[in-house]
Amino acid sequence: MKYVSLTFVVIFLYSCQINEIFTKPTARESYEKHISDVDKLLWKAKGKQAFNDSVHVQYPYSETLSIDSSEHLAFGYRIDGNKGEVIKINVSSTNLLIDLFEVTADSIERFEPILQPEFLSESYTFEVKNDGAYFLRAQSRLHVSDTIELQIHSEPSFLFPVEGGENRDIGSFWGDPRDGGKRKHKGVDIFAKKGTPLLAVTKSRVRSVRNRGLGGKQVWLYDNDRNLSVYYAHLDSQYVSQGQSVKRGDTIGTVGNTGNARYTPSHLHFAIYIPYEGAIDPIHFIQKTSKETVVLKNNQMIYHQKMVANRTKVPLRISPSARSKSFRNAYDSEVFTVLGATGSWYHVRDSEMKACYVHYSHLRPDLPL
Repeated sequence: MKYVSLTFVVIFLYSCQINEIFTKPTARESYEKHISDVDKLLWKAKGKQAFNDSVHVQYPYSETLSIDSSEHLAFGYRIDGNKGEVIKINVSSTNLLIDLFEVTADSIERFEPILQPEFLSESYTFEVKNDGAYFLRAQSRLHVSDTIELQIHSEPSFLFPVEGGENRDIGSFWGDPRDGGKRKHKGVDIFAKKGTPLLAVTKSRVRSVRNRGLGGKQVWLYDNDRNLSVYYAHLDSQYVSQGQSVKRGDTIGTVGNTGNARYTPSHLHFAIYIPYEGAIDPIHFIQKTSKETVVLKNNQMIYHQKMVANRTKVPLRISPSARSKSFRNAYDSEVFTVLGATGSWYHVRDSEMKACYVHYSHLRPDLPL
């Protein structure tokens, strides 16, 4: 029996070593291995606290974060993700660790990890698979002082399908009425001059090339990586054949007005189909997005770690906008911990440790009298 138990222990320890070899630790786990037990408790507690944050930001978003070695900080941001877009996160320093979660809610809210990088970087990318809420956690290393720029923006996962086309060329959208309201539009129409090249939006295989029905001259592509089909209709010319492999940016045909579009201006009907689901709104797969971000109202804004409300009834908001919901008013001389600043807004924690935004004009430095 003694030998059986010893054999079991040896096998268990060996399996743990093998598992550690083949399961690569995340950047967060690697960092935790190199800090003291006391620091690890602080690090984990602050990281957990960030999940209580409910500030909500929209793309494109930028913030200058103020990291002070005497007060360790973790930040949480809620963002809305749309299937087909790519979330881009950039930081100016590897002193900030990033991870991303999908927020699911049944009876309770859950945070499912979807981006936990293995290595520290200044750039992170994630393609959104499901419409819904996402949570970005940014946590600084312990015992460091730094000023870090955080930027969050989105990009379409696909190339724009019409060469030289812009968002303004999309003249009809998903759900628009058709046939006097008898049916709804299951795609988008992109208007362009007849003969304008049409581009493969992603690496794919030509599933079929047709000339029939409402779509007239059509090309269907299949994206194996995403398990979806891409549909081009009303073409004037078709340059590909069934079974052909195409790369992102390859010309597959030209804009036309064939099929039921023969009496309309030349355009591309573009659609995306998912197996067992049917057509989905393709707009976030192709719509070009802005990367322009706001700049600080005043570069001196983040030089003070503590700020004080300079009057009563200062509104505390969940987003950096005067149109954002105010969840309560600050009381006179309430002290706030500054996390960062964006545009004309401070990102702070209030006296109850709740993260929020306060307009810069409503705070003053907490200086000794």
